[in-house]
Amino acid sequence: MKYLSVILFLIISFAGFNANAQTERISAVINDDIVSESEVNDRIILVISSSGLANNAEMKRKFRSQILGELIDEKIKIQEMSRLKINVSDEEVEEGIALIASQNKIKKEDFIKMLEARNINIDTLRDQVRAQRAWIAIVNKKIRPNIEVSDADIDTYLSRIKNNIGNFEYLIAEIFLPFDKFSKEKDTNQLAYKLVSQLNAGSVPFSKLAAQFSGSAGANKGGDMGWVQHGQLSDYLEKPLIKMPKNSVSAPIRGVDGYHILLLRDKRRVSEENMPKEEDARNKIGMERLERNARAYFYDLKSSSFIDVRR
Repeated sequence: MKYLSVILFLIISFAGFNANAQTERISAVINDDIVSESEVNDRIILVISSSGLANNAEMKRKFRSQILGELIDEKIKIQEMSRLKINVSDEEVEEGIALIASQNKIKKEDFIKMLEARNINIDTLRDQVRAQRAWIAIVNKKIRPNIEVSDADIDTYLSRIKNNIGNFEYLIAEIFLPFDKFSKEKDTNQLAYKLVSQLNAGSVPFSKLAAQFSGSAGANKGGDMGWVQHGQLSDYLEKPLIKMPKNSVSAPIRGVDGYHILLLRDKRRVSEENMPKEEDARNKIGMERLERNARAYFYDLKSSSFIDVRR
């Protein structure tokens, strides 16, 4: 029945297209919804403008696959929001845009005028913000109530840090570029190296690229991961990290399902003075579990969705 509904939806969609039907193209079908080529192009323009990347054909080609993957994910989140009868109001979306404007130290009205002056369709930003707010609401409703952190969990966490006293800990930020059958590894690899090249040239701030491209939980905070100690990261991330000088960016690091780009902001020795308090430890453990469970929840959503990418 799911596939029949998709077919009927496509028939209706094509029948309802106006005179733009000859120029509009479907880039992907996601259950009973689509991503149009114009949506992809609008988002590419937004990303280029907000991240400071070079506006040229090569750059657009390199991250088109990544952008399409993000739009597919957004459609799935919006569909889940609808299924759970969660509402993200227009007011909440406008609040989100105002927050982005304030982070860029500009008034919302001036921010929108700036986007319009660059021929950016403001609706693509609204769609992005709505999907972000929708996912936060979904996580708060379905996942957060089931997260528990025991006193034993805190003791184990603090004990591990105590065992690292005298060793280095690292203040890092991350850009994570996921790949799957819809966002292919080759495309993601090329994008990762292009971003690293831009970062090493000093032409684009790490935080801006993280906000636009990273698929990790800290993307909205410029990719910030806070202080990490030995044993907190996978070996394939920790090994290159310990060799990095301060304020440097790693080469793309291939993980299980994506590429990681690390920024080492600072490093220091673990000491009694900088041991986290119990409440800080509780929050840290809780956030890690929340993020892990949220990723698993979304993976299940995506795996059970009908997705047809049109190249």
